[in-house]
Order: sequence, then C-alpha cells, then structure tokens
Amino acid sequence: MRIIAGEYRSRVLKSLKGDALRPTSDRLRETLFNILGTDVAGARFLDVFAGTGAVGIEALSRGASEVIFLEKHAPAAKLIRRNLDALGITSGATIFTADALASLEKLAARRAAPVAQALLPVPLKQRPNVSAKTGVAHDAAEAGVPVLQEEPPPTPALIKFVFLDPPYAAHDDYARTLAFLGSDAATFLALDALIIFEHHHKFTLPETAGRLTHTRLLKQGDAALTFFRRTTSC
Repeated sequence: MRIIAGEYRSRVLKSLKGDALRPTSDRLRETLFNILGTDVAGARFLDVFAGTGAVGIEALSRGASEVIFLEKHAPAAKLIRRNLDALGITSGATIFTADALASLEKLAARRAAPVAQALLPVPLKQRPNVSAKTGVAHDAAEAGVPVLQEEPPPTPALIKFVFLDPPYAAHDDYARTLAFLGSDAATFLALDALIIFEHHHKFTLPETAGRLTHTRLLKQGDAALTFFRRTTSC
C-alpha cells in the first residue's frame, strides 16, 4: 500500500500478514479522496474500523488537521502507530483501541465535557490589590477592581468526515454505527458532516438513518462506498 497524494505521497504503509485485515485498496482510496477533494485540508477526520490506518493517514497527508483512528484489534492498532511513526507523524493523530460503538460514545462524552464545564459558575480569580495610600494588600473583587474570569477549556472543532470500513460480513456493526451516527448522541459531528461506509457491492445500506440521508453510491470491483450527509433534522 502506498499513500496516494499529499505530504507523504508514495510512502509505503505496512499491513499485517494473513487475512486479519482487508485494507481499502489504493485505487478505492484514490477514488474516495478525489471525491472529497480539497475539503479534507484543515478538517477533522474519523477513521472507524481503521485497520492499517491507510485512509486516515491519507487524510493527514492531504492536510487534515486531526485524524482519530478507532480500531479494537490490538495488533492493528499497534500497526497504525508504527505506520504513523515511520512517517514521523507525532501530532494530529489519536488512536482508540476499543469497540467502535464504545469509542464513538466516548468521543461524544468528551465533546460534552467542555460544554458542561462552560455552563458551571466560574469563580473570580482572587488576586491581591495593593492600596497606593496604605500599601496594604486587599481582595481585588472587594475593591471593585475588574477581575478576569477563568476561561473554560477549548471545545474541539466538530468532525467533518467519517469513514467506516467494518468487516464486510459484520452487518450488525454497520447497523449499530449507522444508527449512532444518525442520532442526536453524535454531538461531535458537524451539521453537514459526510459519513462514508465501505462495504461489499451486493450489500445495501438504508436510504436514511436518523439525521443521515443517503446521497451517493459508488461501486468499484467487489467494493462499494455509500455516502451519507448529516442534516439538522430527522
């Protein structure tokens, strides 16, 4: 496998021996990113059932600001780390080694945490204020001196692209992740996020799923890509 374009163009990625992984082919990756185009640059990207990490790394090569890899198979998660290390990628990449749905729920919880913190009452900073006349320090708030409030932690930008490539026979994984991403619980998604599933060309995904609406189907050999767009209403 090679990276198709961008900063790491033509660099080789490693895979695992045997049939443990079924990486997205170079040709299909090229087709996918030709469709996504320049919108990948500066966007947050989620690579679910990441395998070798080839799709997410391609997004990083093309300028994605951050890629989050979800891969529960420990040897594959270690492989993603090795591929990142081989390219010298030390920032902008996070790997979750857990079940895909559990990881998506964790992402949603992380998104909610800074928001909840921002809604809490923020105590004033207590800083001494020295009287010019007496030289005695006293509380700035009591003295009526403007005091800066603590800033809440920054909230990460919303995720614009999600790519999912479950094992072709794992129809339950398709159903579970599609249902979650189409629900109000997927708070980490941008309002117009694009969700792309890779699947066997004979397998059909529904036209709608909650806030997700099917927009495109592309078939290439035995594989297919189904595109969903997230909307503001179900």
